[in-house]
Amino acid sequence: MNRRCVSIHAERLERDDVWRRTDAFLRRLERTGARATVFVHPRSAIAAGAELGPRLGLLLDRGHEIGQHTHFYAEEDGAGKPRTDLSKENVRRCLERDHRCLVDAGAEPRGFVAGAWAIVDGVVPWLREHGFSYDASVRAFPLTYDPGAAAPGDGWTAAAIDDGIVRLPTTSPISSVLRGRTARAHVGEEEYELVYLHDYDLLRMRTRAATRLVARTSSRFRWVTASELAALAASERTTP
Repeated sequence: MNRRCVSIHAERLERDDVWRRTDAFLRRLERTGARATVFVHPRSAIAAGAELGPRLGLLLDRGHEIGQHTHFYAEEDGAGKPRTDLSKENVRRCLERDHRCLVDAGAEPRGFVAGAWAIVDGVVPWLREHGFSYDASVRAFPLTYDPGAAAPGDGWTAAAIDDGIVRLPTTSPISSVLRGRTARAHVGEEEYELVYLHDYDLLRMRTRAATRLVARTSSRFRWVTASELAALAASERTTP
């Protein structure tokens, strides 16, 4: 039986409409015995002065994993969408800010996904220094746009250990479930699926249809969190 993990890139959990949809999906998974990995990007909550602790606490109490999701945006200048800044100083600033927020909210993240799937020098050492065990920014599926800084993370079909951190490939967007074309990756000899969605995607009917299908087919898979996949990869001690 293949392993499956659902990961949510949560960027708007402070919004009540996004929270209600996310909570409803996770409760549906819970009824099947599954638990998800929720990679939280707290930037918008910080900007809004919103406290994520109560909502993250509920998810942790219900057995879901909280990881860190960070976009490397430049500091706010008040002019439209933030630009990406991959300078060493800004990358560290964003990582430190988001990690501090999650820890203050009661989480102890051990998993990470970079915004826009960016693979940036210096991130793996920072993750190791801060007690992380894995990075799911690498992918088994191709992007439909110019990958830019995400290019080094393209085409990974097996987990590997990089400087003490497990590179754990994310395999498919959840929309692939509707098409019956989810990709798979390997941890040693074991196959797995690590499908992802954004929390705000749950405002769309098509995404909700995909989540209902995921829940209905739960008996076909052995459900795991991303941390459990990473622990299996670490036990295999594979290298890139």
